Amino acid sequence: MRILRIVPLPPDYIGGLPLYCKNLSLNLAKRKGIKCDILAPDLLNKQKKVEYLSESIKIIYKKKIIFPKKHFLYPVANIFNFLKNNYKDYDIIHAHGYYFSTTTQCALLRKICTFPFILHIHGGIQTPYNPVSNMSENLQLLIKQKIFDRVVGRFHIESSDKLISVSKPDLFTIVQKYQVNKENCYYIPNAVDISKFKRIKNIERKYITLMATRLSYVKGVDIFIKIIKDLYKNNKNLKFLIIGSGSLRNLVLEAQKKLPITYYPSYPYEKIQEVYNMSKLILITSRTEGVPNIIYESFACETPVISSNVGGISNVISPNINGILFDINNYKTIVRSILNLISDENKLKEYGRNGQKLIEEEYSWEKITEKVYSIYKTML
Repeated sequence: MRILRIVPLPPDYIGGLPLYCKNLSLNLAKRKGIKCDILAPDLLNKQKKVEYLSESIKIIYKKKIIFPKKHFLYPVANIFNFLKNNYKDYDIIHAHGYYFSTTTQCALLRKICTFPFILHIHGGIQTPYNPVSNMSENLQLLIKQKIFDRVVGRFHIESSDKLISVSKPDLFTIVQKYQVNKENCYYIPNAVDISKFKRIKNIERKYITLMATRLSYVKGVDIFIKIIKDLYKNNKNLKFLIIGSGSLRNLVLEAQKKLPITYYPSYPYEKIQEVYNMSKLILITSRTEGVPNIIYESFACETPVISSNVGGISNVISPNINGILFDINNYKTIVRSILNLISDENKLKEYGRNGQKLIEEEYSWEKITEKVYSIYKTML
């Protein structure tokens, strides 16, 4: 079996989607012997045409044309000619991402030619308007809802033979909104490499941590700052850690003057398990999400997660078992819950162990690989 995986971001790019695609390809090769070519824009300027992840996995780079670093504006690279000339060489074409130009080009070819086509959605379906967000972000959200979803998004979904989503609520929305046949829709969550992410007992847990690929209103960075201000008023022993960069970086730097915040614009992914291990808990304050990979990685390291109840997060976090969920529009209510939890060391450890057990039972790469492979077999 030979797969062409179409991705909007190259495998080495920071973020949940490229990491998922990389790990999925490696595990399918290792566990099922599947050969895979990954077609990606050269956003890291490697200036290579081809690179290999392994003997079975080849990365084919296409020169980027545009790379606007804005939410819901996506990188553009011409992959259409490659698809048109080579699609017959593959058993299945598997495109990742809902609102990317790489998916658009694949959907266009699918309207012209016949080939098995899977669309894999990694969030981005539910994007509510947020009054507190800045004008630029809300304009992008409005354009997405009124134009993109109704025209381009529909075109992507209707062009595919099978749909996979990492979020159950996103999948439900798609079925309702676009009248998609449920039999062609699959919920397959993200996964984590439990051999790499684990508890390191000699690392002290001392931070309440925010990890975000971009510091933006969509990620609720402003809400995180407000919550930790209230936490610090009540407990001057608390320390905070923020990792990420983006439009709200200055907000973090201003807060750092008054609060004990350790801030890193980025952190090496190969060392990221250190962050989970030195965190008392991970606090997610996003206004919209699919299911962020950091939840799975955090649980694998026995670190509880407190999160806004958006997207498919409630499928993973069970309140008062491995974490806590809260209403993003009423975030002040979570302050007392956080203070109670961090004052109870036994409860923190219990939540962490429960999270780690959940990952082993349901979210290992062994189980996720098997689910994707079973879909591939139905399409051959």
